[in-house]
Amino acid sequence: MALSFFRFWLGFVLLVFGVFVVEDFVDGERVGEVVKLDSSDGDLFTAWILRMFYAVFTAVSAGGSVSFSASDDTGTVRTFDVKKNFYPVYVAYVYYIFNTQYCPSGVRIRLGAGSTAPSRTDSKLVNELVVIRSPGIIIDESRGFVFIEGTVFFASDTTVCEVGLSLYGTVADYYICGEFLVDRTVFSPCRTVPANTPYTVRYRVQL
Repeated sequence: MALSFFRFWLGFVLLVFGVFVVEDFVDGERVGEVVKLDSSDGDLFTAWILRMFYAVFTAVSAGGSVSFSASDDTGTVRTFDVKKNFYPVYVAYVYYIFNTQYCPSGVRIRLGAGSTAPSRTDSKLVNELVVIRSPGIIIDESRGFVFIEGTVFFASDTTVCEVGLSLYGTVADYYICGEFLVDRTVFSPCRTVPANTPYTVRYRVQL
């Protein structure tokens, strides 16, 4: 569990200190990309990922603690311990998203039709169409890239306007599973995806 925790934080440290790109492809052809370099547009990431990193970097004295709050995809505010004196409490009862005793942990890509501008307080897509529950995660160490990529096929012609990236895992206690949104991107123009044609969304993190 400690190794998985390290790998996760390493990936998101890259996300914060590198370039964050959202690309999409229709039938293998790239139709566009959104590059997020800073927060000047107000929607670099949701507030939840910023709060998480604030907690990660906050100095804590011996025996102290620090946590962050995030609204999950139901709109419920959850609190996660990031640093805490766990003794003598069993680790299984720590309330943080990486506790895999009862809940799997990972990322999901979400696709939707909502065109409302993104906001730091977004907790879900405006009009969700489909969730890619097991996106591929690839690391290219030679170029300093990490990719999170998923592909879907729609049964009929579909318009995709928004995509999101969410973390899923334990959102409360040690057994309540859920997720919270860390990015919502809105494409302009929206994408028209023909029926039975592969549509791919790729999150690319570059160091």
